[in-house]
Amino acid sequence: RYSGSVYGKLNEDWGVLGYYSTSDRDNMEDGDGNEIYGTAADQDLLFVKASGNLTENQYASLSYEKREEEGEFSARPNWVVLEGAALYPSEAERDTLVANYRLDYSAMVYLEATAYNTSSSFRGGRFDWLANIDTYGFDIRNTSETTNHVFTYGVDYRNDEVESGPAEGAVENAEEGSVLGVYAQAHSAINPELTLSYGVRFDDYDFQQDILLDEYYGDPVTDEPSGLNDSEVSMNVGLTYQLSKAWKLALGYAEAARGKEIGDGFTIDEYLYDGSDVPVVGNNVVPETVANIEGAIEYQADDLHARFTVFESTIDDVIFSGFEGDSVYNNIGDLESSGFEFDIAYELGDANIFFGYSSVDTELSPRADLYNVEYDTIDLNGYEFVGLGNSRGDTWVLGVDYDINTDLNVGINITRVNSLTIETLHQALQNGWTDSLYDLNKPSYTTVDVYGQWFVSNNFKVNLAVTNLFDEAYIDHSSVGDYSEVFASVIGPKEAGRDIRVSVSYDF
Repeated sequence: RYSGSVYGKLNEDWGVLGYYSTSDRDNMEDGDGNEIYGTAADQDLLFVKASGNLTENQYASLSYEKREEEGEFSARPNWVVLEGAALYPSEAERDTLVANYRLDYSAMVYLEATAYNTSSSFRGGRFDWLANIDTYGFDIRNTSETTNHVFTYGVDYRNDEVESGPAEGAVENAEEGSVLGVYAQAHSAINPELTLSYGVRFDDYDFQQDILLDEYYGDPVTDEPSGLNDSEVSMNVGLTYQLSKAWKLALGYAEAARGKEIGDGFTIDEYLYDGSDVPVVGNNVVPETVANIEGAIEYQADDLHARFTVFESTIDDVIFSGFEGDSVYNNIGDLESSGFEFDIAYELGDANIFFGYSSVDTELSPRADLYNVEYDTIDLNGYEFVGLGNSRGDTWVLGVDYDINTDLNVGINITRVNSLTIETLHQALQNGWTDSLYDLNKPSYTTVDVYGQWFVSNNFKVNLAVTNLFDEAYIDHSSVGDYSEVFASVIGPKEAGRDIRVSVSYDF
């Protein structure tokens, strides 16, 4: 991998930053030394940004980013790729343009505006498919401050468009989605110890499908394009209370909403092979709504900082495909994530020590008629609920960062993920693909990463990073698990083994 960056001032007020990186990556190896097929790729990244002051109280910036990637990938890159399995030449490209403006006029007028456009494309896969996605939007907000209150209010908009079809043929499928939001958020210092935050947001969603072909492999297309238009209001409220000089309490409740979004380009033709004429979305599909409750207590004094957080997040009316209903995408139930996190950091001389522990349960409460058998809750897994969520074991993290001297710094991070067993294959049982539910075991694993940084001189720096130092062979709990006892080919890929990277940078 090679990279370079340059920065220069055009005048007293304006500067330009440029960065370019190119890498040629071979297939990785897992902790057992086995090649992970389908992971080789050529990647290029270009980033250019110009920024500066228009006047004494006005700032603007304009940036452009271009990413390109080429490689040969499998039809299902989230599953293990066996030796000799088919790989398909693929290429991806993404261009992003972002403009920012800021006006610091007075305590009542602090105006910020952002506009962006992202165009991305992917060509490849088993059928040499081409998908193009274009996204543009803006966010305009103003912040007004008084003695004890800060108010931020504004409007944002995002529009997404996707088109797809054979790379050598005509565009066959298209979808467009947009969301317009109006929001207001406030922070009020009630007294020196108590601060309240509160806000409200209105979102208007629009989703439209466009069917661009008359026949599908010789059969007339009888499906009709569908669309949805919905709106939701969401609110939030929170407080922080300084119990003492060292102790602080935080409580919060927040809502959010999301309507049906566009597909990924490779699955938006799902209506053509679902075996029926049901639309992509029906009139009975409603937006997902989220309610999040969180509480935290924090301690900070001298060289010690600790925080304990508990939370519960519930997504009502989750939108997902693959289940029977009046449309391809349906509201399948409520998704609940609950758990806690504990973090502690301590500065001991030239060493910084960090310890963290987290435990999260993610369960679906399916709607009453989703399965033939009634289930109160189902643990999410990365096979039947791909893209919706997954279940992970409890995670422990220990890290130490040490300054040997002013020029040399070293560190180590140890991550331990506990084993986890969950009941799975509810949909496979429903479809008759298996005779019973399957207890999926996700084994525990421990990874060790080390790093070092050496300032040879003021403008010459050497970095060393070794990830997975001891070549742990494991499937990350966020990946698809190992279902090979039931379905031989459904196994998640193992993560990369020991990876050693040395970088040298010179400023001139």
